[in-house]
Amino acid sequence: MKIVVCGGSNSIDKDGYVPLLEERLAGRHEVENVSIGAAPSIMGAYRSKFAADFEPGDLLIWEYALNDMNHIDLKGYNEDLLLRFLEYQIRFCANRKLHFLPVILTPRPREQSHGLDSYRSRLLYMFSHYGVRPFEVSHSFRQANGITRIGAEHFNGTSHFAARGDVVQFVARGIADRVETGVLDIPQRALPLFVTRSAMVGFYSHFTGGSRSRFANRRLSIAAWDPEDGELVFDGFKHAGRLTSVAVLAAPDGGVMDLTVDDRSLRVALSHDERGFGRPMLKVLTLENLLHEPLAVSPGSRFAARWADSAENVLEDMGFKGKDTGPEHRNARIVGLIVEENA
Repeated sequence: MKIVVCGGSNSIDKDGYVPLLEERLAGRHEVENVSIGAAPSIMGAYRSKFAADFEPGDLLIWEYALNDMNHIDLKGYNEDLLLRFLEYQIRFCANRKLHFLPVILTPRPREQSHGLDSYRSRLLYMFSHYGVRPFEVSHSFRQANGITRIGAEHFNGTSHFAARGDVVQFVARGIADRVETGVLDIPQRALPLFVTRSAMVGFYSHFTGGSRSRFANRRLSIAAWDPEDGELVFDGFKHAGRLTSVAVLAAPDGGVMDLTVDDRSLRVALSHDERGFGRPMLKVLTLENLLHEPLAVSPGSRFAARWADSAENVLEDMGFKGKDTGPEHRNARIVGLIVEENA
């Protein structure tokens, strides 16, 4: 059985739970990590479907709950939007006969509060609906250690856990125990809660205009597009649905772009705000969050991107910033369009 990990920065930390899990399962199970940090479940749905190869019976580990909580708390993301993209992943696993293990980590501010919040309650209800037993780390760790909350000494900041500390050791051990004892679930086929039966996640990454290059690092290798002095265009939508997000390579000096979808236009910042990280990073720019409503597309719809000549009325999604528009600041790239299609 291959294990594919798809989560946030806690899943790519070199001193986090994944290396410890690999040590525990060495020689018995292959572990592939397609995680991307500083992104919500929309990234997870894209990466798990388009960046990993599965066979029936493989395991997908989902670890985007903490990131989703941060996007809700810090940037006002709609819970329904994030739960939709989680549901796409669950239904993908059900259709492909894949085991699905949600690993629920909690950011420190929420750990300090008491009781079930709305997002967590709905999250747990969804897992129950599909017959999936999550690994609820906060509850399990507190119960195992006889404490009422996970203290500050177990955290590194607000959203990460102490390097090779008690919590990450607990997570690695808990996942390994489930794998070794077979306590894993293939989601049941059930009526959808947040999506329609025919809806699925699509990804379009071939444009006309501009220029295409290749970006690669130790985590990914992807094509990336630059509008240059003209316009980057996609008009090949196959089905009616929503254009939810644009996958982009954000850069410290990414610049500002004007995006147009049919008769809707918006100006977006494409510089990432990761302090001390001077390289490009893959991120999702969520149009539905910026516009506060779905952006409908259909066959014949036209998406276009061009560099902006001003930062007036620029919109900043979570993890993005930027007011600079000069040519020397135009270092972000378009990777593709993430759509919800009614196929």
